[in-house]
Amino acid sequence: LGTLPNSGFAEWKSSTWNVCGAWEDSFWLPFDEDWVFPHGSNHLSGVEVVSQGMVWPTPFDKNAIASIGTPVEIVRGLTTFGYEFTTSNSYRFVWTDAAINRDTNNLVTASIELFRDGGVCVTTNGAAAYLPRELPFDHHGFGQDDEWVAANFTNATEILAVGYPQWVDAQVGTGLTNGLYKLTVNVADDPPETTLISVGDLSIAVTNAGEYVFLLEKGPDYDLAVFPPSSNVTISAVDDIVATRGVAFRSFGNGGDGTWTPDGGNFQTDYAPGMGYARFWWLPWLCGSPDVTHIGPFIPHWSHLPSLAIVQPGYISGHPAATGSGHVGIVDFDGECIAAGAENVNRQYPHWKDGTCGFNKHNPEAQGE
Repeated sequence: LGTLPNSGFAEWKSSTWNVCGAWEDSFWLPFDEDWVFPHGSNHLSGVEVVSQGMVWPTPFDKNAIASIGTPVEIVRGLTTFGYEFTTSNSYRFVWTDAAINRDTNNLVTASIELFRDGGVCVTTNGAAAYLPRELPFDHHGFGQDDEWVAANFTNATEILAVGYPQWVDAQVGTGLTNGLYKLTVNVADDPPETTLISVGDLSIAVTNAGEYVFLLEKGPDYDLAVFPPSSNVTISAVDDIVATRGVAFRSFGNGGDGTWTPDGGNFQTDYAPGMGYARFWWLPWLCGSPDVTHIGPFIPHWSHLPSLAIVQPGYISGHPAATGSGHVGIVDFDGECIAAGAENVNRQYPHWKDGTCGFNKHNPEAQGE
């Protein structure tokens, strides 16, 4: 099997087992620096590998993470032992022709495989048993790996051809006017236990520090949840990737806001992500660039609806303009829009049905934004 980085002692020890045999021996195997194994309420940076066919969380904690079953002996000249980091993003430990209870007439070939999501697979003489880790929440995948992309995007093939972060950046590239922005959820340190991060309808289970990005639409409000709550998490947003000066973003805490170019508008949040919950939205100004096609949730007890919503009397509509001022009006009983003109009230505003308006609907029980 292959060798691993930063495992000189472990490599020497396993070689010694193969040359001399082993019974009641063990060694510590550190994981690669960007890999952890969720276990209990902690994340393990390595494991203790025991020659009898077990893996312990620490050299002093004999409550095995996994075992191949009955204790085995690594017999000199008969048994081989090895370990590897696999293409499945897992650590695998293999005993070949090990003697069950030190009986050389009763041999077994077995392996223990540890997966990044906390799952374990034990294989004995070709029969595999997978033991998934049970998490106290539902999620759509671990991290934002290829499996998560494939499960959540209908154009996954296109995304994976360039990489998910690169694809998101391409949708929010310099000068684009498509009404989209990029939200970055930054996890500063490896969380002490697997953490749920949900943004709108998407969710991920996070075991590693890093930046997790989401492509969102300007105008609607989104909920962000972090469980367990952690001050280790911050959010930031950007609507234009400027190649000449890097990623132009700023972070905002509770009640913060800020302005980006080119369209004019601001990104706002209620509550801090460290409290376990936040609501945020990109509030575009209607006098902005052509990509501003929505009005945001800035009126207490009113909620934003997409432009394709079934419009009813009393809805507030907002129409953007490429230059100059946009227009705000109220939908009348006959489906027309009443809007203020330059000198009088425009009873039938001519442009509000062109597909670019956003709408807000009154909801007396809605939380004021």
